[in-house]
Amino acid sequence: MIALSILFFALYIVGVVVIGLISARNETEEGFMLAERNIGGLQVPATMSAGFFDGATLAVYIAYVYKYGISAAWLFVGLAIGFLFLRKYFASAIKRRADEARVYSMPEYFYKIFGRTSGLMFSLLLVVQFFFLLVINFIVAGKVLSSIFSLPYVLCIIIGGVVVLTYLLLAGFKAVVKTDFFQLLIMFLMSVSVAAFFLGRTSIPASEFAPFTIGAGNIIGFLLIGGISIMVAPDLWQRIFATRDEKVLRKGLAYAPVILVVLAAVISIVGLATKQFFPDIAPEDALVTGFSQLLPFGLKEFGMVLLYAVALSSSDTITFVVSSIFTRDLQNYTKRFSRASMRKLTRFFMILFVVLAILVGLVSDDVITIGLSLGSLSLALFPPIVGSFRWKLKSRAVTGSLIFSSIAVLVLALTGAMTPENTIIVLPVSAVSLFLLQKIRSRSPISRPDPRFKAIFFDADGVLIRSKFLFTEQLEKDFGIQIEKMLPFFTGVFRQCSVGKADLKEELAKVIGDWGWTGTVEELLEYWFTKGTQIDSDVVGYVKSLRDQGVRCFMATDQEKYRGEHLERELGGGKLFEKVFYSAGVGCSKKEQAFWDYVFEQIHELPDDSLFIDDDAEKVEAVAGFGLDVYQYIDLLSLKIWLRE
Repeated sequence: MIALSILFFALYIVGVVVIGLISARNETEEGFMLAERNIGGLQVPATMSAGFFDGATLAVYIAYVYKYGISAAWLFVGLAIGFLFLRKYFASAIKRRADEARVYSMPEYFYKIFGRTSGLMFSLLLVVQFFFLLVINFIVAGKVLSSIFSLPYVLCIIIGGVVVLTYLLLAGFKAVVKTDFFQLLIMFLMSVSVAAFFLGRTSIPASEFAPFTIGAGNIIGFLLIGGISIMVAPDLWQRIFATRDEKVLRKGLAYAPVILVVLAAVISIVGLATKQFFPDIAPEDALVTGFSQLLPFGLKEFGMVLLYAVALSSSDTITFVVSSIFTRDLQNYTKRFSRASMRKLTRFFMILFVVLAILVGLVSDDVITIGLSLGSLSLALFPPIVGSFRWKLKSRAVTGSLIFSSIAVLVLALTGAMTPENTIIVLPVSAVSLFLLQKIRSRSPISRPDPRFKAIFFDADGVLIRSKFLFTEQLEKDFGIQIEKMLPFFTGVFRQCSVGKADLKEELAKVIGDWGWTGTVEELLEYWFTKGTQIDSDVVGYVKSLRDQGVRCFMATDQEKYRGEHLERELGGGKLFEKVFYSAGVGCSKKEQAFWDYVFEQIHELPDDSLFIDDDAEKVEAVAGFGLDVYQYIDLLSLKIWLRE
């Protein structure tokens, strides 16, 4: 019996380690953090559904099936509704904003929208929530492994942490996605095999299949916890960030709830059958008892090892989510770590949080109370998250809402009143406090800048100018000139024009005939500059308000000579900016140190007193290394909030 268990366990360990080794090939920062933002196919619904069918969910769900019968399935009905709701109303917007801002975690996403204080509050609540979710997974995995090999519970929890770290340290998020697919297959094998065995040997009373036994209050609680958990799950958001495109994302969100509902229906049989044979055990022990005591030789060993795999199935995701939140917060909020390797920081935090989770798991094993507390934290996050897609929320209102609702969760937990029915209280606390704080007027205007900045540099395209202007696309649209004909020019000699090493007029004269342009070079440039300077009047107004408050405002942009001169004539010399600094005029790109050496020599300010604003993540990252504060632009409201904080 032990030999067979060892064999199955060894095969599982070999499987996940091999996946980690394969995933670690040609590793990059982007691959380690978000699988190159390129996951697709069946991996998408597999990784999304696996995140909601882990040891924690399984333990809590089977406990409620044991107590209330099949009516506990309302939890998974809520999860399915949440997936469809997210798909219909929010997923595409989340994906687009995340790709534009190049964010890696959910709190970082809201840091870019609401500013520093609210971003930190999101980080705090999500780290607490997911840390204790990790604890539950290790508790369940420890109990399962202890029942398989009769090993001390302490040792079994430690083994779980080591297993997860083994492949997670190798490949990060790429390993998470690939093991999710592997573990989903394991879940199906386990669920179908065990359910088929129980159905053939157990008589379950019809009363256990009554859909409303759990009561209206608990049904509403499960529907809200399930549905809202989808909207506020940081692991699901990271999976959204990592999908290849919106089409792939929408397909994944459509298939994931189907997988969840099928798995829930099958696994419910375990809880119902266990109750018939062991009617007096603690509900939280129903999961392990059903597998360890009711299955025959062979199937028992196979089922228990598969159950262990399921119990660990989201531990890797949770570990990675919490660690990546800390990594990105350090890089966003401190200068010391702003250029540090994301892989090194994340690996350090993964080890730290696994060790801490193991220690907490040795102290407490009340999975139901911990699980419901985590669900109620999801309710606390829901109003500000959904509200951010519909209204311009104040940072103070978001922060206050999170504080008041967290207090409500703490009160429920400490008074022993944490039930699905009572957790609903957290939702109106969060929503009402958000509404009231949103209505209270600020004492100071939202546009007041951070007094640290004596000089602020704005990019042109994508910041001051409404959208990224692609001259090739506009020419094709208006004159039918094929982009393929123009690309060799813009990917070749035009780059030399952008840093002043070639003259744009001279180079255009050589190629416009081949393009099919029938006018002169001057006419082409006039068309180019007119079409490509559609200025955002709101940003103009904000720049003027900054100047009125004593902040020196400049434009810093990568442009060739003639467009740079055009921007200087239209916007420089005090018309909007003191001066327009452009790459062709300086002789190098703003991604180079020499550009900023020249700029600061001209304006007589220090990099430490200056802020650079650009929508291009690569340029923001490069300029951050030259001593300036940087901000990746999303929209004007987010910038105002960030500057105020």
